[in-house]
Amino acid sequence: MATTGKDLPGTGKVHAKTGTVVGQKDDGGIEIQARNLAGYIETRSGRLVAYALMVNDVGEVESLEEDVGAVIAAEATISSLLCECL
Repeated sequence: MATTGKDLPGTGKVHAKTGTVVGQKDDGGIEIQARNLAGYIETRSGRLVAYALMVNDVGEVESLEEDVGAVIAAEATISSLLCECL
């Protein structure tokens, strides 16, 4: 995620470990079952606040780069918004 959302206000203030669970569907396709982050956000006052963000049942993956990339971009945006609110 270090390369995602570099232009977002929360850049450098959100530090998180990612985790992804991918499963195989009955028809042989691949689906993202969960995509998670857990870590810390540095607030405007300098405090560190623990946070976790979970995205479940994303669905079938047609393009690993595009579909997973879209989830990662959404997580970066949400994390940055959280940072701005704290």
